[in-house]
Amino acid sequence: MNFISKFFNYSYFKKNAPSAFKKTYQDMENSKAYKKYCQELHGTDYRCLNTLSKKQYLKLKEIIKEQSPELLLDIGSGNGKLTSSLAREFNFKAHGIDFALCPSDEAGVTFSKDDIESFKRNETYDLIISIDSFYMIRNYRKFLKNLKNHLGENKKIILFFTLVNNSFNNSPIPKALAKLRLNYEITEFSEDDLQFWQKSRELLDEMNDEFVDENHFKLWNIKKKEADKNISLHSTQQTHRYLLIIN
Repeated sequence: MNFISKFFNYSYFKKNAPSAFKKTYQDMENSKAYKKYCQELHGTDYRCLNTLSKKQYLKLKEIIKEQSPELLLDIGSGNGKLTSSLAREFNFKAHGIDFALCPSDEAGVTFSKDDIESFKRNETYDLIISIDSFYMIRNYRKFLKNLKNHLGENKKIILFFTLVNNSFNNSPIPKALAKLRLNYEITEFSEDDLQFWQKSRELLDEMNDEFVDENHFKLWNIKKKEADKNISLHSTQQTHRYLLIIN
């Protein structure tokens, strides 16, 4: 019964989440307060929905600079702002895949709406990144194998993700990596993640009137509930934040 429940919950999510994400992204784009919030919290000059702290964002850019890719694949690219910004800053071409959104293509950056677990592309990539999309993955081995099949020789996969009610070592991920004979490095950012959510809640409390004046209280409320939930999870050590680099 537990499996059946998970299946129907996942099917419901896949069916209904795209419209919810689309509405949230529309509200984000129309909110000056949300752009200010992202500038302060993420250190970005664009609106985003991921949970990268400034420290994690700088780490991502450090890795990209080291790898110097010519062609990058972003899994779970959302509104495409992160993909496009990185492509401009580091002068590479990129493709973003998302199950909910397909932004307009830009110079050197294209997007497609597809299943992030089972997508197929003709190209191989110099670097694959995925920010906060791991929670949607049901079969880690299948997902990681598909990523590896789209990766050039001696290139890397960069995954930022959060695990709830589980640590990395106790999760199914190490077993999936071992079965695929993939080398990896794991770095924990849990303390940084707690500080990120505390800063998020602080900013939202300070900016409540700005969101309300724009008629974007619902957007404020979504982020406030998210911050409160994650701070609560951290208080009982039920959540862990990681960077996984696969060689």
